[in-house]
Amino acid sequence: MKPRGTQSWREKRWPAVPFAVLLLTLSVPSRGAQTSRDVMTIHPARRTHSIDQPLGKLKWDKNGYLIHYQRGAHPQPLIWLYTADGEVVSQLSPASHLTGVRRMTIKDVAVTKSGALVVAAVVRSTNGALASALLAFDMKGVLRKVIKTDPFTPDRIALDADDNIWILGYDWQQLGENDDWALVRKLSLDGRVLTSTLARSAFPKEGDPLDVSGPGIGASDKYFESVGDKVYAWLPGVHHLVVLALDGRVLRSVNRPFDGLFEKDARFLEIHSLVFLPGDRVIVQAASLGRGVVLGYGWFLSTDLGRTWSSVRHRFDDPWAYSLIGVTRSKEAIFLRLVGPDAGILELCPVAF
Repeated sequence: MKPRGTQSWREKRWPAVPFAVLLLTLSVPSRGAQTSRDVMTIHPARRTHSIDQPLGKLKWDKNGYLIHYQRGAHPQPLIWLYTADGEVVSQLSPASHLTGVRRMTIKDVAVTKSGALVVAAVVRSTNGALASALLAFDMKGVLRKVIKTDPFTPDRIALDADDNIWILGYDWQQLGENDDWALVRKLSLDGRVLTSTLARSAFPKEGDPLDVSGPGIGASDKYFESVGDKVYAWLPGVHHLVVLALDGRVLRSVNRPFDGLFEKDARFLEIHSLVFLPGDRVIVQAASLGRGVVLGYGWFLSTDLGRTWSSVRHRFDDPWAYSLIGVTRSKEAIFLRLVGPDAGILELCPVAF
């Protein structure tokens, strides 16, 4: 397996909340488009709990768990699993269950309805070889299954209602050689490929769909999630939001969905968080930058995949300190508020649409 160009370098330098933005914008009010009548309101938190070592990746899983894992290549990267009340359900080191591992990069983690953890990982062995796989663990941290995916390298994963595994990634054997390969694969839990979809050739050659920056996007993570009977993919490298049916058909491909968030003089956007909800609703946390200054910042809701946006109402004293993690089925928005380099507070705030 060979690495994808500059992707690993870009991911290592992508912070959860860009520190330069915080320094520049502490006094800048939230400004954004007000083009939709649909309004979302965030109410004060009803529940809070502390979390140690909050840096890394925090992800709310639709099956009711908060997943926290270390990004980047580590000899022994860790994964923590919490309930919404902050109780530790599981902690594991995937690399400790494999032999001959020098370093492991955890790309994504998801939880099945039965409580199994599915880990997408790229491993460098002690002899220097690279390999990609999906690792399935039970809640006690016991490795139950290894699904090798080479030459397809997973970047993000999502589980649908039937616990099929959707993978967003790339084929390293064909990368740079041609565009006749699919960005998305759907696998059963036993590893059978059920479908491949979203051709690389559907996007411009000069852009990398899996990059963390692209046309009008200064920095953004990639987001890939299954909600109801659809799968959503945000590809910042080509500034596209794609909606797939569960049979693999491309239902919609929205070009530059976030252009309407801020004033036209913005040079580029930074997407700090993105949450997909039922009914094609999207919540985005974003900053607008232009001419060396931050022009706007805030949370925004769209009910039509970016055609119109409305600013999200909130009562945060310091909105810059909050990062949106996800929204629970009971309509609580989960925010991380950093209170130090090694400590954070998770706040669960009721939301109304």
